[in-house]
Amino acid sequence: SARTYFLDWIHEYNGVYTHVGGNNDALVRLRKEKIFNADQFIFEKDKYFWREGVGKTALEHTMFTSGEKLMQLMNDQKWYKIPIEKRYVGDLDWGEYPKVSTIKINFGSQTYSVDYEYDPVLGKYLRSQNRAPHIDHNNDKQITVNTIAVQRVKTWSNNDAEGSISMKTIGTGEAVVFTQGRAVKGYWKKDSLESPTRFYDEKNVEIPLKNPTWIEVLPVENTLTY
Repeated sequence: SARTYFLDWIHEYNGVYTHVGGNNDALVRLRKEKIFNADQFIFEKDKYFWREGVGKTALEHTMFTSGEKLMQLMNDQKWYKIPIEKRYVGDLDWGEYPKVSTIKINFGSQTYSVDYEYDPVLGKYLRSQNRAPHIDHNNDKQITVNTIAVQRVKTWSNNDAEGSISMKTIGTGEAVVFTQGRAVKGYWKKDSLESPTRFYDEKNVEIPLKNPTWIEVLPVENTLTY
């Protein structure tokens, strides 16, 4: 479902925003702003999207698409890729940052609790959710990532029937980036709607994000332990 903070982030990638309906405030913005709006409610359902596992899980978790389908949609709609500003690909002296092997992120309930464990042999972090390995069902293997960026944000209620929230995504806030078994404390910064979200250490040096990177957006009232 479309949310306003997702729109803030899609602007910085010039990406195809793929969703199934959404909150009214986000849908209003989608009609006004220059966004490649791939709303499943708008396009032919069987041509670009399909459902799997209906009746076996919550309906909102049964909608699927694919890279090939989205490329077809882009071509059909004559949506053309727009070059984006390159991300920082430099390096830091990782030895000066503390070693960390276990990361715990509390999103407010056990069901959505997230854990990462660093595997020094693989040089990657293994992801768990709800105290169980988070499995990629395309290959039945536990999800692994090179970098985890925990972005702390302020949130507030929209006071709607759905109980939805908004997030502060433009500006700056605290952050911790985990990579190569190290924890780098610092901050995130996004100057404008189209600007990329960048991460910096406490010395104002930009932190490179080695892909695959998972950005965990964590409200300031929730806890991060490591």
